[in-house]
Amino acid sequence: MRTAGCTTIPTPVHGAPTSGGGDHLEAALRRFVNGETLSPHDDHAFEEVAAVLEGEFHVEAAGEVYDLSTGEGIVIPPGEPREWRCDGENGGLLYRVLVRVPGAPA
Repeated sequence: MRTAGCTTIPTPVHGAPTSGGGDHLEAALRRFVNGETLSPHDDHAFEEVAAVLEGEFHVEAAGEVYDLSTGEGIVIPPGEPREWRCDGENGGLLYRVLVRVPGAPA
């Protein structure tokens, strides 16, 4: 919700990600169940900063593989493919910020 120039992002329930954006970025919270994947092909043009708020996630990005748990994060450069998989037994909550980079390869 946007008020006084700021945007708040409520905590999501499963299946209904919440997001908010500005002129140069898009921030989203998404709740996952164990085994659920996210392969955002349209996000390659963006630099991505993400943090695991709950659970564990397996990430394949820029030709590398990472296993992240609560409190850990990652920065993915623009132009690189990425795929997320929730490995948390009780699911997980992921916070992603996509930053628009002028001239980045799509």
